Amino acid sequence: MKISILVLENNFNHLSFYNSLFQILKGESIIVYTTKLIEEKILNSDIKFVVMNDNESVFKFLKKNRKNLNNSDSIIIEQPYTYFFSLIINILSLKTNKTLVIHNINTWCFPVGTAKIKILIYNIIRQIIYKFSNDIIVVSPNLKHYLDKLVLDKNIYFFPFKHPNVNFVSRSNINNEKIKIIIPGMIDTKRREYDSILDAFLVSLNNGVNNIQLILLGKLNPNKSTIIQKISDINQKYTNSIIYFTSFIPENVFNQHLELCDFLLSNLNTYYNNSKTPEIYGITKESGISALMIDYEKPCIIKGDFIPINYSYNQCIVYNTQNDLINIFSDISVKNINSHAFSKIAVENKKKIIIETNKNKNNYLNNHS
Repeated sequence: MKISILVLENNFNHLSFYNSLFQILKGESIIVYTTKLIEEKILNSDIKFVVMNDNESVFKFLKKNRKNLNNSDSIIIEQPYTYFFSLIINILSLKTNKTLVIHNINTWCFPVGTAKIKILIYNIIRQIIYKFSNDIIVVSPNLKHYLDKLVLDKNIYFFPFKHPNVNFVSRSNINNEKIKIIIPGMIDTKRREYDSILDAFLVSLNNGVNNIQLILLGKLNPNKSTIIQKISDINQKYTNSIIYFTSFIPENVFNQHLELCDFLLSNLNTYYNNSKTPEIYGITKESGISALMIDYEKPCIIKGDFIPINYSYNQCIVYNTQNDLINIFSDISVKNINSHAFSKIAVENKKKIIIETNKNKNNYLNNHS
């Protein structure tokens, strides 16, 4: 089966999904149309790339590749953020099946009305692209279940944000090192809440919890972030209690930290509004942490309103207040909460995600071959 995949923006936050998509479709004839920077960061060496030249516009790139794209059995379009008109003019008129990857369901499928002209125009453009797409790919079974109830004229497929590694063996807390708790993802104070976590962690350190290390596993911009001073103050008093990064983290380094950690921690604001259309994490928008907790077989500390993948609640430790979080840190410190106790649960959850992924893959290939 000939599959063309369009990844025409340097969205490094979605690299895990691109690698997951290529792994799921391995064995098919895949050509990825993309940028030079994305090509350099893709781990799969078996993929054939068609790369935009330096200073080449997306419009010209798509126009010159229209014929080859039209010869595909299916074109998978990664959710665009900027090149809307290039896509509408060059791709939507092709007869080939077009499958749109959607990460923000409400923004693309059910936008909220607005009096602001710019947002209204973007909403109309997205609706045109959505309407002319034959099928939809989402990155979570929760999102698929939500769309299945509301969208009747398109097939909805679930391909996970991170492809489950069936050969993974948990290696947490080797050599009696500190207990490592990771908050994965780019440091973004609009999407995530840091102050209460840092405050709770400082209280725990002051209370004598000295065997836990907090790792912010995402790029922190020291010039813009309001939290770096708080981190520096904590580290000055308790050396290396918080690890953070000020540059892009290569995927192999990112993965290594996840393999060796003991717990994940989600500090997401469940209700997210960036494009004036509200999204709900776990229902209309997904966080990578839902896939990471399953793939790396880790327990995850979550806020009470966070919605993980529907069958992975049994991997979660829930907090509602800052005091709850302080108590959780204390229990983890004295091993009242042990990450290894979650291993068997996580393995079973991974089996479920693999079964669901294979089912969606087979449906996709059967419907487009």
